[in-house]
Amino acid sequence: MGEAFALLRNGGRSHNRRLSDLAQAIIDGSEQLAPGTAANLSA
Repeated sequence: MGEAFALLRNGGRSHNRRLSDLAQAIIDGSEQLAPGTAANLSA
């Protein structure tokens, strides 16, 4: 769960989006995390 939160947090920060907005977009299918995002996670 910590890794999933870190992915959302980093994705939101890199695109200047609120975490809740990004999470909702992923849930409703209108957005996906970039491929390889987990491999680039440094937190």
